Amino acid sequence: QWNRFKFIDAQTQSPISVHLTINEPISRTNYFNDFTKPNGGADIICVPSEKTFSIHAEAPGYLFFSGQFAPTQSEMTIAMEPLQVGKMVALTNIFFESNSDSILPSSDSEIVVLARFLKSNPQLRVEIQGHTDAVGKKDANLKLSDKRAKALFLKLRLLEVPFNQIEFKGYGDAQPIAENGSELGRSKNRRI
Repeated sequence: QWNRFKFIDAQTQSPISVHLTINEPISRTNYFNDFTKPNGGADIICVPSEKTFSIHAEAPGYLFFSGQFAPTQSEMTIAMEPLQVGKMVALTNIFFESNSDSILPSSDSEIVVLARFLKSNPQLRVEIQGHTDAVGKKDANLKLSDKRAKALFLKLRLLEVPFNQIEFKGYGDAQPIAENGSELGRSKNRRI
């Protein structure tokens, strides 16, 4: 399946070049790891049609992009956010075992990209935030979210991200980004 990717500055809508990585998280197979066209034009990449892929994009002066795509999406335009104090990035490719703080191996490529991003931007100070859905007891959710944030913190430390650059905190179900009445909403609220 052929897929077309285009990257733009979120504020100016101008095309930009990024370092793009496309992986299949379960098998940890890398399908693309290179820079996109210098003028930010669309790059066409071929991937198997029956899988879902993680996508990471990095460019100097921008927050990195983390997402997922299925090859049924033949074209994606991704708006890259300039680095700004207070901006948040959802890490959509960090996966945990159910009701556990054990990070699954399918998260490895996301963690490596995050570590590389942080080390190449030493002026950044970030808080790794753990969040849960509203299922279960509030105190258990708060503890789980804190343990998950700490687990990512420890992985980043193993990859030599400086201690003074990262901190972690769990928020439990206190900051939902979606409603908790459906599985889709709950899945969006379970995040780092």
